[in-house]
Amino acid sequence: MSSRAYSFVARVTSLNTDPEVDETIFGVSPAVQKFLNLGFLGALITTIVASIAWQVVASAFPIAFLGNPLTYILLRWCLFLEALVFATPLTSLPGSRKRSLDSKLMMYTLALPSVARVERNTASICVQRHVRSWLARPYLTTCMTSAIRIQANARKWNQQAQFALMRQSALTIQARWRGYQTRTEFAIATKAATLIQGVWRGEATFVNFSISYDNIIVVQTVARRFLSVKQASRR
Repeated sequence: MSSRAYSFVARVTSLNTDPEVDETIFGVSPAVQKFLNLGFLGALITTIVASIAWQVVASAFPIAFLGNPLTYILLRWCLFLEALVFATPLTSLPGSRKRSLDSKLMMYTLALPSVARVERNTASICVQRHVRSWLARPYLTTCMTSAIRIQANARKWNQQAQFALMRQSALTIQARWRGYQTRTEFAIATKAATLIQGVWRGEATFVNFSISYDNIIVVQTVARRFLSVKQASRR
């Protein structure tokens, strides 16, 4: 941008504050306020923002920026402003200015793709995306079906292994419990049988002793009567 353009932007973005009458901006000194009244600081900031903003947007969204019709219109407008008297120092060379304008227009026209080309590219990208999505669906369905079958078989095998382990554990616990119950019942039965045998043997022994005792008493009685009769007959 030329010096006249800087002067124009400086005049637009500058403030005319008299430090001797009005208050200064942000409480600065009168000398600094007089420097700010010249407008160079606002022109510098405005020029930097205007020069870098479109570059940031173009680098972030290149296709949308280049395919926007407003970009071409703004380009024409900027070149028109640059060709004006107050925006270029080549006021005495209209032919040179015209050739420069034509060369810049040709350069930007060749650099920027047309709107139709961008639209065709966008449409082709969209079609390709849909076709690839349609072609990928059967493969995705096959992969999902295979994955589901593998998961089902893996879960089935896992459940079968867990069931077999739990069944074996249950059988072991049942066997141990039944063995414990059998041993306990056998011990109780053995103790009861021993007790019954002891009582029965004691009762049998007592009955035999009673019979033997009665027999002994009878024998003694008969023997004593026989001896008494024999002694009595001798006298």
